[in-house]
Amino acid sequence: MTNNKRMAMPKDWEHAATEFLEFKTAAGLAPSSLLTYWRRLRAFAIAIATPPELISQAQLVGYLASRKG
Repeated sequence: MTNNKRMAMPKDWEHAATEFLEFKTAAGLAPSSLLTYWRRLRAFAIAIATPPELISQAQLVGYLASRKG
């Protein structure tokens, strides 16, 4: 989605994030919405520090709870 190093998706997440965003693109989302999804996925991926296929429900709930506030 971006060549900017600062905005780079963690390596373990590149494929999953790209597939998700391709789906959202096909659904007709605006470029600004796609960028928002990218940024939020990237923040989650960095915070959770786990490949997407290994994330547990407890990790997801914990992350979401930490963001509520």
